[in-house]
Amino acid sequence: MAKNKNIPSYYLLNGSDKDDNLKHRIDFLTNLFNTAHNKGDYIGELRQKNLNYSLIIFAALVTFGQQYSVEKYSLISSIALVCTTLIFCLLDYRYHLFIHGWRKTRKEMFNALCGIINKPTMDVNIKRYYAEGEMEVKKEIFHLQPLINYLLVLGAIMNLVYHLFLK
Repeated sequence: MAKNKNIPSYYLLNGSDKDDNLKHRIDFLTNLFNTAHNKGDYIGELRQKNLNYSLIIFAALVTFGQQYSVEKYSLISSIALVCTTLIFCLLDYRYHLFIHGWRKTRKEMFNALCGIINKPTMDVNIKRYYAEGEMEVKKEIFHLQPLINYLLVLGAIMNLVYHLFLK
């Protein structure tokens, strides 16, 4: 995917002693801070809904697969279960990346805002999104929500193995 050349990835806010310029810079950074905060919250809600849907679909497909004595239907539901839990697990990982990126962005906007308020003549160089925050996700692989998704995928694979070889 090609980057859009019209949208800057960095913003440079030049320092000045003028009150109008300071007010404009504070308003601009406050707007970016609020946007980052809202996007992080929204993605957090999506991540929670993703987990809820994953649990509901897991329970429904396991129940559906156990209801039928016809091997073909049980096998189809097991394959669908593996695919859907894997998709939900990958979505959860991506949402987790985005949340940490927006948290880092919010933190940097807050630091820039504090710097402008404390020293109005300071030049501030900021980005729209700090992808460096996504690196923190690798430290959180075994936290509760990713672990639940991993266990759902493992359970779906075990269900498939059961229907393939043991039933």
